[in-house]
Amino acid sequence: MPADTPRRRLDLVPAGGVSLPLLAAIGQAVDAALGTAHRVAPSLDTPFRWNTKPGMRSGAVLDALLARARAEGGEGALLLAVTGAALVADDGSVVFGEAAVGGGCAVLGLGGLDRGKRCDEKTLTERARKGAIHEAAHAIGMDHCANPSCVMYPARDIADVDRKAIGFCARCRMDLAHATLDAARV
Repeated sequence: MPADTPRRRLDLVPAGGVSLPLLAAIGQAVDAALGTAHRVAPSLDTPFRWNTKPGMRSGAVLDALLARARAEGGEGALLLAVTGAALVADDGSVVFGEAAVGGGCAVLGLGGLDRGKRCDEKTLTERARKGAIHEAAHAIGMDHCANPSCVMYPARDIADVDRKAIGFCARCRMDLAHATLDAARV
């Protein structure tokens, strides 16, 4: 990205159970991958009704982010909520994250990334960085990729997350360039 190109703001929204150093690592990774400029935004209240076994309802978090984006007047910032909980989709399955594809909002659940095994900090950070880039890229409009080593490959289990690179394949880098140019025109 040329130095004179304004960077899109990335608001990292804490949603419970996440440390500031981990948020910083996530923000730096997304900034490097997507050309954003991150900041830690005010935390998101997570009402008890969002909880379900074995975690938090991802759709409820995503709806709250979309409402926040509308309330802020759609100023173009990406919103990425990060929670220490596992995320549960509407169908009851545990997911690593969820995004409003092209809608500027996404959520990442750290609880699913350690699968209750309390993985070491380095492993959790690496998985969180991959998950954050993946979900933020969806938020700017990118789709899944068929290349298992690309960060945009759909992770069905923790082995898929670990197998992926932190970067984009050649095809996705081209898609990202187009998504970034389209966002700059808005």
